[in-house]
Amino acid sequence: MPNDATRATAEAMPESTHLARLHFLHSEMLAQTEAHNTHVARREDEMIAASPIMTLFREFEVKYRQAGDISFEEEIASGLLDECNSIEKRIMALPVSSEQDLAAKLIVNTRYGDFVPGDIGTGGLLDQALSILAVRQHPDAELLKLAAERNRLVEIRNPLRATASRLSDEADRLWEAKGHTDRKDVDAYMAHCGEVGLLSAEEAREAIDNQIFPLDNKIRAIPAQTVAGLKVKFDLLRDYLPIDYVDEEPREDQDFDVCLLNELDDEINRLAEASKPAPASDSPIMKLFGRWNEFRNRSDEEGISDEEVHRRCAETDAVMVQISALPPTSALDFAAKLSCITHYGAYDELSGDVWGVGSALVREAAALVGHPEHVSRDHMGKGGGS
Repeated sequence: MPNDATRATAEAMPESTHLARLHFLHSEMLAQTEAHNTHVARREDEMIAASPIMTLFREFEVKYRQAGDISFEEEIASGLLDECNSIEKRIMALPVSSEQDLAAKLIVNTRYGDFVPGDIGTGGLLDQALSILAVRQHPDAELLKLAAERNRLVEIRNPLRATASRLSDEADRLWEAKGHTDRKDVDAYMAHCGEVGLLSAEEAREAIDNQIFPLDNKIRAIPAQTVAGLKVKFDLLRDYLPIDYVDEEPREDQDFDVCLLNELDDEINRLAEASKPAPASDSPIMKLFGRWNEFRNRSDEEGISDEEVHRRCAETDAVMVQISALPPTSALDFAAKLSCITHYGAYDELSGDVWGVGSALVREAAALVGHPEHVSRDHMGKGGGS
């Protein structure tokens, strides 16, 4: 969603303050740029093996340069541009696998920054960047959440169960030591169990079990979508099985049913591990991107003064400057930079923006795909992070 408060800042801010802010941001970006220039300016012969996107990009680049050759007749140039448009559609339809792929899409979609990406909701580059940034929930997220809570309670219950079992044996031993051969005197036996602490131990165990049982019913009611979800149900089954399945002795010494159960457990664990969701990125860019989003959302808070809006927007911009200065190490990083610098498409920051971060991103993308020399003069003269 466009950040209206941030977008209005430049218009509402006094000119002197605005110029000072731009000067500060520009100086900060120039200061942070130097350390990363060598990382970003990769030569074509150092690039990784061409992906499907990069293979098409090479074809696009040749035809795009040919179309700009003034020696070609207009009809030929027009045909080459039509071919470029066709290749662009093919490139935009392919999934990205690296920051280089996303950089190629940016270059093709904006023609080296001469145009801006299409608005969000049109299925263009910004929508693709957002889909890369979107956190994809695991298909069995609800089952995994219930299992985590159940496991937490089981960790509490198991020691209580062991204590209750030990006190039960102790109560029987002491009962027999008093000369009793049965438990016909129920009241006397219950009083005896209270004296040795068995009743309070059972109450504590039962209180935890009463929290576990509703979770068990919920787990039973939710169909598993992956092996990770199936493992949740299998672990629940094991907890209710009457056999002793503890996998502490060598498998060859275990009873057949116990050994079979533990081997099945191994197989399910192996397959469940493969279906785990990918961990969230903790790259420097993504850490800053999280902060930038928090600051950006704070600038939209209702009821704050214009002065406070300006202060919060300045905080947001300072983080943007830091993000723009860092080299991306993945498609996720590059998607974050694109989303941040355009404020999710709210700004046309790739077309000669006054802060320089949009121009810097175009230069960075051009370097990633091996053609920094093709960036137009409008973008070459801007300061920026990369």
